[in-house]
Amino acid sequence: MARILFGWDNGLGTGYIDRLLLVADALAAEGHEPIFCVRDLITTAGRLAQVRYPVLQSPVAIGQLDPITPLFMPGSFADLLSASNFNNEIELMRLMLAWDILFQTIQPDLIVAEYAPVMSLAAHGRYKLLAMGHGYILPPAELPQFPIFDYTRSPAASQEAMLEICRRVQAARHRPQISTLPSFLGGSTQVVTSYPELDPYDRLRGEKAAGPLETYRPLAMPAEPRFYAYLSADFRQLRLVLEGLVNSRLPGSVYIKRITPALRQFLAERGITVLSAAPKLEQAVAEASVVIHHGGIATSLAALGIGRPQMLWPHVTDQTVTAQGIETLGVGEIASRSVKTNADAAPALRKFVDDREKARKAQALAAQLGQRHGRGSLAVVVEKARALLAGGEA
Repeated sequence: MARILFGWDNGLGTGYIDRLLLVADALAAEGHEPIFCVRDLITTAGRLAQVRYPVLQSPVAIGQLDPITPLFMPGSFADLLSASNFNNEIELMRLMLAWDILFQTIQPDLIVAEYAPVMSLAAHGRYKLLAMGHGYILPPAELPQFPIFDYTRSPAASQEAMLEICRRVQAARHRPQISTLPSFLGGSTQVVTSYPELDPYDRLRGEKAAGPLETYRPLAMPAEPRFYAYLSADFRQLRLVLEGLVNSRLPGSVYIKRITPALRQFLAERGITVLSAAPKLEQAVAEASVVIHHGGIATSLAALGIGRPQMLWPHVTDQTVTAQGIETLGVGEIASRSVKTNADAAPALRKFVDDREKARKAQALAAQLGQRHGRGSLAVVVEKARALLAGGEA
């Protein structure tokens, strides 16, 4: 059967691996051979150690821009490419050659990519590639340029300049040329694994988002108010959020990425249940009456599909874009707009928990999404992979 490379080379967290594993398991069940190249082998080692697939480290771009620093706020997807050395011909060439070495070693029959722009350019026109991902990280490949999210931000590099750099690198490697900067991201075919309501490119996209890979269904609210919070220890407004959780006196649980022992002790002493590992997302969301988080796509999709209001504290640009979409739907609120002091935090959380209209809207929207996307998009991704393996052109 076929050898399938599952690749990820941008972004943080384990969500990319979780989604790629869903597809890998489905295709492995049909007799195919998955192999992984991941951006962060250290952070994901605990998760990947539980599976039987070979795992390699992806080439990592070390650029002048760091997409997780507070100063880096991309105005478009092009700025994210700048952070991956697409604005530096020498460094981009090195990344391409590194991927060429891996491709020669692996010899994939098919590539499945989630948030892997560097790998996607290296594979362009040479390998069959199925691109998947939520809307923000998978812009429409048919557009002449990447859309602008924030026109007040100065571009890290012009899209025209990066296109020319890509073309020179492709020519030097004797590889097929790209027609536009977005064109290579779509691979041979693509599946947007999000709800259309949270796809920032929805009105520009020819093929609508297929819904999340997971199968979510609306669930009744718990009998008593309860929160689930998923936060990051390096969030600059973390203290505001925690003041709200502690002083609201509401029951609930919190998972904080990169939590310190002192912070864990501080919260435990004040009666907050601090989870030592990320919980099963669907269960954590279902047990809560409200979900408090930064606007990460996995948590956002689960809360929408199950029907829970979301109190949002965006940390980076893609989370801000997602949070704005949730707020527009009437099922969430960007708390950082109104909560400015510690004294504001607990009253704001209690008011949000008591907002029955938001809860009603969240439940109604979940019912609509369940009717439209209740089976998830995993079958769509697997079917497109089968089609490419059966003879689709790269």
